[in-house]
Amino acid sequence: MAGERTRAERIQAALVAHPEIREIALQTNDRLFDEAAERFAAALFPGVTMRLEVAHAVGVVAAGSVNSRAGDDHFRAAREVVIAGYIWRMCELDPELVRRRAGRATDAPPEAPAAVRFRELRQARPDECSTTLVAEVATEAVEAGDALHLQSPGGPAFGRRFLGRGAALSRATVPAAARLDAAEHDALFVAGVCLRDVEPALAGESPPERVHVGITPAAPARPSP
Repeated sequence: MAGERTRAERIQAALVAHPEIREIALQTNDRLFDEAAERFAAALFPGVTMRLEVAHAVGVVAAGSVNSRAGDDHFRAAREVVIAGYIWRMCELDPELVRRRAGRATDAPPEAPAAVRFRELRQARPDECSTTLVAEVATEAVEAGDALHLQSPGGPAFGRRFLGRGAALSRATVPAAARLDAAEHDALFVAGVCLRDVEPALAGESPPERVHVGITPAAPARPSP
């Protein structure tokens, strides 16, 4: 399986090395990004629902980034950026395309690194709380620099570019991002991406309870006196 993926990645790299093919691929990737950005903008402030244990893991991941002097405001900012990363990953692909790919095994991307990590941890620690494992998976995936871009549109060729543009969009549009430096924002954003990736691996866990989460909108500008 890994050998097949490596071969497919080599073929894709060879194709996009051709200038005309690369230009067409970049244009397609840009169009897909614009569509994802529209979905992200539409979902960000109304919020989304996620599994309860994932929502709890959002708080655990955010708390792990906060030192004692940073205070509650820093924690709230970190939490909202993690949520933004989750929402971005959810919005990267059109929902209808996701459903179609899920029904065709040959068309589906390889399992996300975070999902693989979760399965391994669950096997090693079967009695551990799911929230603890999910939060640990997200933290480890970020620290290890897992290839999260392979699940993004563009895959090996342009997925890293696509995911990076998503992080930049979050820094520009999520109000809480202004309270974090860029490196911290990006690490928390990627952790949120991992939380979205691990969610399908929870399918065999206890019956899911879902909760609604969202981002605090920017305060309206005060009218000039």
